[in-house]
Amino acid sequence: MASPKTRAEVIKISNRVAAEWGIPPALLLACGIAESNLRWDARRPNNASQDAEFWPDVSGGVWQQAVRYDPEYQGGSAYPGPAEVERILQRQYDVERSAHVAAENLKAKLKTVMGI
Repeated sequence: MASPKTRAEVIKISNRVAAEWGIPPALLLACGIAESNLRWDARRPNNASQDAEFWPDVSGGVWQQAVRYDPEYQGGSAYPGPAEVERILQRQYDVERSAHVAAENLKAKLKTVMGI
Protein backbone atom coordinates (compact mmCIF):
# COMPACT_ATOMS: atom_id res chain seq x y z
CA MET A 1 0.00 0.00 0.00
CA ALA A 2 1.12 3.56 -0.67
CA SER A 3 2.55 5.51 2.21
CA PRO A 4 0.11 7.63 4.21
CA LYS A 5 0.07 11.36 3.47
CA THR A 6 -0.97 14.26 5.63
CA ARG A 7 -3.31 16.90 4.26
CA ALA A 8 -0.36 19.30 4.00
CA GLU A 9 1.62 16.74 1.99
CA VAL A 10 -1.32 16.16 -0.36
CA ILE A 11 -1.67 19.91 -0.94
CA LYS A 12 2.05 20.27 -1.66
CA ILE A 13 1.99 17.38 -4.16
CA SER A 14 -1.20 18.67 -5.78
CA ASN A 15 0.20 22.17 -6.29
CA ARG A 16 3.50 20.90 -7.68
CA VAL A 17 1.85 18.47 -10.10
CA ALA A 18 -0.61 21.12 -11.29
CA ALA A 19 2.33 23.39 -12.10
CA GLU A 20 4.07 20.56 -13.95
CA TRP A 21 0.98 20.00 -16.11
CA GLY A 22 0.32 23.71 -16.63
CA ILE A 23 -3.11 23.74 -15.04
CA PRO A 24 -4.39 26.08 -12.31
CA PRO A 25 -3.33 24.67 -8.93
CA ALA A 26 -6.72 25.60 -7.47
CA LEU A 27 -8.45 23.39 -10.06
CA LEU A 28 -6.58 20.21 -9.09
CA LEU A 29 -6.89 21.03 -5.41
CA ALA A 30 -10.62 21.78 -5.67
CA CYS A 31 -11.22 18.46 -7.39
CA GLY A 32 -9.39 16.66 -4.60
CA ILE A 33 -11.40 18.50 -1.97
CA ALA A 34 -14.69 17.75 -3.73
CA GLU A 35 -13.89 14.07 -4.26
CA SER A 36 -12.24 13.05 -0.98
CA ASN A 37 -11.61 16.10 1.20
CA LEU A 38 -7.93 15.40 0.33
CA ARG A 39 -7.86 11.96 1.97
CA TRP A 40 -5.11 9.88 0.38
CA ASP A 41 -6.89 6.64 1.29
CA ALA A 42 -10.47 7.58 0.41
CA ARG A 43 -12.52 4.76 -1.10
CA ARG A 44 -15.93 4.52 -2.74
CA PRO A 45 -17.78 2.47 -1.69
CA ASN A 46 -16.39 2.31 1.83
CA ASN A 47 -16.98 -1.43 2.03
CA ALA A 48 -15.32 -3.68 -0.57
CA SER A 49 -18.24 -6.10 -0.30
CA GLN A 50 -20.32 -3.53 -2.22
CA ASP A 51 -17.93 -3.16 -5.17
CA ALA A 52 -19.91 -5.31 -7.61
CA GLU A 53 -23.08 -3.38 -6.75
CA PHE A 54 -21.38 0.02 -7.26
CA TRP A 55 -19.49 -0.99 -10.41
CA PRO A 56 -18.28 0.92 -12.40
CA ASP A 57 -18.33 3.65 -9.73
CA VAL A 58 -15.65 2.05 -7.55
CA SER A 59 -12.85 4.50 -6.92
CA GLY A 60 -10.07 5.46 -4.58
CA GLY A 61 -7.50 8.03 -3.60
CA VAL A 62 -7.60 11.79 -3.36
CA TRP A 63 -9.14 12.35 -6.80
CA GLN A 64 -11.40 9.28 -6.77
CA GLN A 65 -10.43 8.00 -10.20
CA ALA A 66 -12.86 5.21 -11.11
CA VAL A 67 -11.06 1.87 -11.22
CA ARG A 68 -12.75 1.08 -14.55
CA TYR A 69 -11.18 4.15 -16.20
CA ASP A 70 -7.76 4.04 -14.56
CA PRO A 71 -4.94 3.95 -17.15
CA GLU A 72 -3.61 0.69 -15.65
CA TYR A 73 -6.95 -1.15 -15.44
CA GLN A 74 -6.80 -4.50 -17.23
CA GLY A 75 -10.42 -5.60 -17.23
CA GLY A 76 -13.42 -4.98 -19.40
CA SER A 77 -16.67 -3.19 -18.74
CA ALA A 78 -18.03 -5.92 -16.41
CA TYR A 79 -16.99 -6.07 -12.76
CA PRO A 80 -13.54 -7.73 -12.82
CA GLY A 81 -13.55 -9.14 -9.30
CA PRO A 82 -11.86 -8.07 -6.09
CA ALA A 83 -8.25 -8.81 -7.08
CA GLU A 84 -8.19 -6.40 -10.03
CA VAL A 85 -10.11 -3.75 -8.09
CA GLU A 86 -7.67 -3.96 -5.18
CA ARG A 87 -4.66 -3.89 -7.51
CA ILE A 88 -5.84 -0.61 -9.05
CA LEU A 89 -6.96 0.91 -5.74
CA GLN A 90 -3.47 0.37 -4.35
CA ARG A 91 -2.11 2.45 -7.24
CA GLN A 92 -4.73 5.12 -6.66
CA TYR A 93 -3.66 5.54 -3.04
CA ASP A 94 -0.28 6.72 -4.38
CA VAL A 95 -0.91 10.47 -4.20
CA GLU A 96 1.86 11.37 -6.63
CA ARG A 97 0.59 8.96 -9.30
CA SER A 98 -3.04 9.93 -8.75
CA ALA A 99 -2.24 13.63 -8.98
CA HIS A 100 -0.65 13.05 -12.39
CA VAL A 101 -3.64 10.98 -13.62
CA ALA A 102 -6.07 13.68 -12.47
CA ALA A 103 -3.96 16.52 -13.85
CA GLU A 104 -3.70 14.83 -17.25
CA ASN A 105 -7.49 14.39 -17.37
CA LEU A 106 -8.11 17.98 -16.30
CA LYS A 107 -5.56 19.34 -18.79
CA ALA A 108 -7.40 17.54 -21.62
CA LYS A 109 -10.74 18.95 -20.47
CA LEU A 110 -9.33 22.47 -20.17
CA LYS A 111 -7.91 22.21 -23.68
CA THR A 112 -11.28 21.10 -25.06
CA VAL A 113 -13.35 23.67 -23.20
CA MET A 114 -11.03 26.67 -22.99
CA GLY A 115 -8.28 26.00 -25.50
CA ILE A 116 -5.65 26.04 -22.71
